Amino acid sequence: MAENIAKTDFQKEMARAKKHTEELETKLAEATKPNTSFRARTIAMCDGLHRFLKDHGPEPSPKRDPAESDTEYLVRVRAIKMPWQERLTADYKIRFSSSVPRIRDEIRLHSGWSELGLDQAIERAESYYTNPEDVEDICKHLWRLAYTMTG
Repeated sequence: MAENIAKTDFQKEMARAKKHTEELETKLAEATKPNTSFRARTIAMCDGLHRFLKDHGPEPSPKRDPAESDTEYLVRVRAIKMPWQERLTADYKIRFSSSVPRIRDEIRLHSGWSELGLDQAIERAESYYTNPEDVEDICKHLWRLAYTMTG
């Protein structure tokens, strides 16, 4: 009889432990779900834009050789800067030309918020050449919008 009582208590304890484990697993699953709110996606977009700028590094800025003429210097600067600029522009357009305007439009659709500065920065970044300043400007405006969002 004592054996049966001990066996029953053990089974109850195992059932409680199993239930507790399942509750913890559920909480863990909820805690590790990606946050897909507008705010989280906007912040993630800013992070992606900052990584993009870091990947490309600063714009090359060659020093002028006192012995070269203005024309020689400009030709050399162009030969150094243009490939970097072309890569930056192409990469921006591949990675962000649809996602940045899309998140802006989603924010506008669901919140009614619009920001002329953001629209202008996106337009400049989408123009013939993308400049790091335009990408930074997009981040600045998106961060400001993300800061004021709830959910």
